[in-house]
Amino acid sequence: MSTESAVANRLDSIEVRSFDYVPPDERHGEPRQVFYMWFGISATVFSLVTGFVGITLGLSFWWTLLSVVLGNVLGALFMAFHAAQGPQLGIPQMIQSRAQFGYYGALLPLVVTWVMYIAFLAIDIVLAGQGFQAVFPWSLNGWMIVLTIPMLLLAIYGYDFINRYNKYQTWLYIALFLGLTVFMFVHGVPRGG
Repeated sequence: MSTESAVANRLDSIEVRSFDYVPPDERHGEPRQVFYMWFGISATVFSLVTGFVGITLGLSFWWTLLSVVLGNVLGALFMAFHAAQGPQLGIPQMIQSRAQFGYYGALLPLVVTWVMYIAFLAIDIVLAGQGFQAVFPWSLNGWMIVLTIPMLLLAIYGYDFINRYNKYQTWLYIALFLGLTVFMFVHGVPRGG
């Protein structure tokens, strides 16, 4: 079976590796997929809300922008060194951290990360549900359930499915963000009512 057809078969199958070691013959992907992955993960309602925290706390736009850029650059710098080990070792970052922290010492970062991701998902679902509820009146709980289904499917079908999804999502968001930017330059920023 060719590599291309093997990847195509994996795109429609349930994730089996999860946090397990990935054998070298199953490792695939290209560096540009990392852009789609991180753009897709970061282009969320929660990220938008978080980006305005500095302004709501009294910082100017430029100080807020500087703090966001510096925070991302510093965070990405340390994560880049750690992430560079992944393709070589064939294991996820949380498992790699055992080398630095030990088998039991890695439990603390694992628990902190687990709680952080659960909180991130919960906040994102609530914010997205509120946004949909504002545009399409229906129960907030109903919208949160409906919006959780695609996330569960992405988790079940795993890495290849997420990469494919994020690629299309990235181009959709770029078009949307460009459109909103042009709209704001032409019509100005809408005032709250």
